[in-house]
Amino acid sequence: MSQLVLVTGGTGTLGKYVVPALAEAGYSIRLLSRDAEKAKELFKKIKPQVTELDLVTASENELSEACSGVDFVVHLAGVVDFSLSQQQINSINALPAGLLASAAKKQKVKKFVFASSTSLYHNPGGAVNESSPLTPSNAYGKSKILAEQLIRESGVPFVFLRITTIYGAGFENGFLPVAKMIKKEKLPLLGSGENLISLVHASDVANAFVLSLKKPVVNEAMIISGPSIKQSECLNELADLFGVARPKKKVSVWMGVLLAYVDGVRSFLLRKKRRLYPEYVKVLSDNRVFDCSKAEKMLGWKARVDFKDGLEEFVSSVNNKV
Repeated sequence: MSQLVLVTGGTGTLGKYVVPALAEAGYSIRLLSRDAEKAKELFKKIKPQVTELDLVTASENELSEACSGVDFVVHLAGVVDFSLSQQQINSINALPAGLLASAAKKQKVKKFVFASSTSLYHNPGGAVNESSPLTPSNAYGKSKILAEQLIRESGVPFVFLRITTIYGAGFENGFLPVAKMIKKEKLPLLGSGENLISLVHASDVANAFVLSLKKPVVNEAMIISGPSIKQSECLNELADLFGVARPKKKVSVWMGVLLAYVDGVRSFLLRKKRRLYPEYVKVLSDNRVFDCSKAEKMLGWKARVDFKDGLEEFVSSVNNKV
């Protein structure tokens, strides 16, 4: 009989990669979803168990029942929304994680694998590893620190996957505005363009979750990132895929951040959706290199999707939106 995995956030962008990967690896799936019919339709080939439940409002008894008979929990649910206050984002990303971990502990779940983030590390300089200081610069990063703390305090055996910026088909927050500006030949290089940025393909992230269940690793945090690539190389690849001129103009990073704040004022005054956040500028302009040797040693994990192939997949998925 296959082992049962409770997955939260399974219908989200990352979940659409993780759930099929878990099923292919031989696990049975129980999904927690606010919309049971949507979950069943999305994964009709997999035919998972589905429990309709909103994690933010769920009671301890409901969470405990959801964890009953479960071998593992994979907790993906959460939001990346830079417009939310610290209290708002904690109520979505952190507090439900702690309650779910406590329920998992009560039901003797073998392992709780949590989708954390490298947003825990702000402007680190040099190669970052799991021992680097945790210095988040925004509410999102702080919510992930609190979530990790609450999971630790629950006493459930855990694995934290601290994932860098994910790309691939479906991942449009932050990426779609960049793609639009590249296609219109309006995106300059930020700073020198020589800084290194770190991305990881969603398929590689899904594999990290599978390996976290298969390997006898508990009570560990591991960084999950692809190889770093120069900002200029990344934007040049995008331009080539769209068949437009490569960006040559350069603007200072502070100017990019200023434009992001101006966009915030514009969206407020015109009551339109905000297109650009300072955090998006920082993803492109910060120098970020991550050491994944711990995940490689403990899980046998390594990023395998070629960056150019992954970027081509993303461009194909958004071509009709740019």
